[in-house]
Amino acid sequence: MKKIAKKNNYNNFKIRNVEEKDLPFLKEMERKIYGNEDAALIQGEAMIKDIKKANGLKYSMFLIKNLLSKEEKIVGYIVAVEDKTDYGDFCVYLEDIAIVPDFQGKGLGLILMQEFVSRIKKRGILFFDVTLRMNSKKFLDKHEGKLKDNGVELLEEFFLPDYYNKGEDGFYRLYKINPAVC
Repeated sequence: MKKIAKKNNYNNFKIRNVEEKDLPFLKEMERKIYGNEDAALIQGEAMIKDIKKANGLKYSMFLIKNLLSKEEKIVGYIVAVEDKTDYGDFCVYLEDIAIVPDFQGKGLGLILMQEFVSRIKKRGILFFDVTLRMNSKKFLDKHEGKLKDNGVELLEEFFLPDYYNKGEDGFYRLYKINPAVC
């Protein structure tokens, strides 16, 4: 389990892999974070199937806050699974990144993204792709420079009109990871 010690008092946080025993809890977190946005999305069943089918436990992780009472609280997660690009190259599909509302806007999503990139880079994976809602696109756009500093380069982006229920558009992105950048 990796401890986080960054300048913004992140030393009370750590990251650990999602394990099989965590899947029911992960599904419940998905429901709490996304509320009633999309009944199919918040059921979480498809996400759990993807994790099991596509080696998602290798790439998925929790962000955990250590509380004063020695308890831990999971405050965010990344779900990622093995996939292939449209060109047939092996990649990891970033299925979801989420931070619980009380902890949003504190830089924790960036910490998760940086750890995700570091872990897949260590495995020799050169690509990851993601389908984004507008708020996630804004998050990645905001941190584009920091991702570039970690060797992440946007290769392509496609606009997906009416991708989500209720007319919400989406964006598909494919990123390349430069393993030489540490």
